[in-house]
Order: sequence, then structure tokens, then C-alpha cells
Amino acid sequence: MINPDGAVLDARNALIEAFNADEPQQMERGFENFAAALQRDFQKQANDAARIAVEDSIALTNRGVNMLTGDEKAFYDKLIENKGLDNTEVTFPITVFERVFEYLEGNHELLKAIDFVNVTGITEWLYRKSDAEGATWSELTSEIQKELQNGFDKMTMNLFKLSAFIPIYNSTLELGAAWIDKFIVTLLSESLFIGLEKAIIAGTGKNQPIGMLKDLEKPVSGGGYDDKEAVILADLTPKSLGRDIMAPLTLDGKRAVPNVLLVVNPHDYWSIIFPAMTTLNAAGTYVQALPISATIVQSRYVDKGKMVAGMAQDYFMGIGSSGNIKSSEHYRFLEDQTVYVARQLANGRPKENQAFLVFDIAAIGEDTP
Repeated sequence: MINPDGAVLDARNALIEAFNADEPQQMERGFENFAAALQRDFQKQANDAARIAVEDSIALTNRGVNMLTGDEKAFYDKLIENKGLDNTEVTFPITVFERVFEYLEGNHELLKAIDFVNVTGITEWLYRKSDAEGATWSELTSEIQKELQNGFDKMTMNLFKLSAFIPIYNSTLELGAAWIDKFIVTLLSESLFIGLEKAIIAGTGKNQPIGMLKDLEKPVSGGGYDDKEAVILADLTPKSLGRDIMAPLTLDGKRAVPNVLLVVNPHDYWSIIFPAMTTLNAAGTYVQALPISATIVQSRYVDKGKMVAGMAQDYFMGIGSSGNIKSSEHYRFLEDQTVYVARQLANGRPKENQAFLVFDIAAIGEDTP
């Protein structure tokens, strides 16, 4: 979001809480309030732009408004002309979804770090396992072929659907195609990220991706995969980090580990991780550093007292879109708006069970008796 106002941020946080509650009526209200706040904010931006006669592409781009392709403009013009898309056969321009993907990847650290791929139009994705063998100098035999093939796996991309509702007010339609585009891209991006983040960290594998916290080798219960057992991490000293995190991630020395992704609850970041890695240097300045190369990401979906560690590229998440969008007869919050449903195909999982480790960090920083 480009410089969102306080009402938009409050509505976004309320939408996250509604999503976490997993209660349909609360989620409906959350989407309604977030969309309403976002549209009010965009209407204000559009009015401000109109007052200063801003029409040139550079000024609009600085306000986060994209210059539309011919197909995009035709799509939005039809939406405006028909006051919505009811009883209209149209396809959502694939370039709009590509901007949604770019927005997601560019504005969210977790998605930027993992193997996050736009798989629009792809039904299966072949990926390389962490310990896959490299090229082999020898006579090609069936045994070598088997070894190479065992280093790869494939994922079906059409298993799970991630739906987002797009309530469009009639007053938003009056702003014009470029502002409608900005609203749809922003709302879709923010809504999808809420679902994606939870799936990447804690997805059960039941009608959704498998999260980093899950144990792929345990028997699958009715609710999906269970969490891994958390191993106690006593401190953030070089010995503990090297022995308990970095060494296991080499997969018994089969690969180098130049950087590790650490995912912690926001509360734990400030109460445990931040104090443990902050020191006062000789110049009297506080500095934050770890003795390993690490990217730390905060996520509410990691329970307090736990930390996930792994190489970020060992988590694969593919998301795509068929381009279809249709109006919903079930979600109509107000008389002056129509709700559309955009469905994305998505799937994700750790590339192997050893890719991510789970630690109990509750004791870090506690005084030893």
C-alpha cells in the first residue's frame, strides 16, 4: 500500500484478526471494512490528484497508479459501463494478476525470501531437492539416471484455491479505470498475503499448503500434518548457532549454508531475539548482530517461544490465476456495491522434511541460577 492512512491500517489489522478467527461472518465484516477504508482512501487520493490537475504518467505513477494496457483499460471500461460485471462474460487480464504477484513479492519479506513462483497457466511444477546430485562425469547408466531423477520432485498446482472477495462501490467506479485497477491490485495483494503467510508457516496440508512448522514424516491425522517437536536452543552463541542450526542444515555436509532464515513471533523478536543480539560497542553505540548470516522475519503464525530456521529457498510456494472473476450472489454487504470473487490456485510445501528446524527459544536470555 502506498502511504495508507490510519483507518486503512486499522481495517487491515482487523481483517487479519478476522481471518485468524476463521469465522465466516467475522471475515465478511473484515473484508467489508477493509475494502471500504481502502476505497475511501483512494477516493481522497483521486480527488487530491484532480484538484492539482495531475494527469501525466509520472505523477500518477508516483501515487502508485499504473498506466494500463489496452486489455486492462477495456476490462475496466466494461466494468464501469455496466456498473459491475453481473451477466457479463469477461476474463480478468492476466497482466493485472502479474502486478499482484509483483506487489506480493516486493512488499512482503517472507515471500521475497522463499522460492515464490508465479505459476499462472502451469499445472505441475518440477523443483530440485536440497540434496540433489549435480552433473555427473561418467558413462550414463540407469543407476546414474535414477540418482539424478531422485533429486527432483513435482508439485501439482491446482489442488488448493485461495479466494479473495473484491467489494467495489459504485463511487469507486466513478474514479476511472486507473484508480479501480489500483484498488483491486492492492486489495487482492493484501488479502492474499494474509492467507499465504499463514499457510507458509503453519499450513496443515489439509485443503491448503504444508507449513514450515510441520513434520512431513509423522502420520497424517484428520486435521493434517502435526508440528515438529521443538528442540531447545539455549542461546545465540556461535557454538549453539553453528552446532544446532547451521550444521544440521548442511544435510550432513552435502551442501553449503551461506544464509539462514529465522522466523519468530513478533513478541519474541523484541523480548528474546533483539536483546540477545544487541550489544554496546566501544563507541557507545548499540549494534545488532548475529555470528551467522541470517534473515530474521517476524510472523504472528509462529507460536511464542518457538523459532523456525531453514534456508528460505527450501520452501516452495506457487501461486497462479486462471484469470476468471465472477460476481458473488452470497456476499452483498451494501446496496451500492457488488462483490466479485477472484480465485487463485496455490500450493506450497518444504522441499523436504529436514529443510526447516523448529526450536524452543523460551530460555534464551534467562538468568542461569
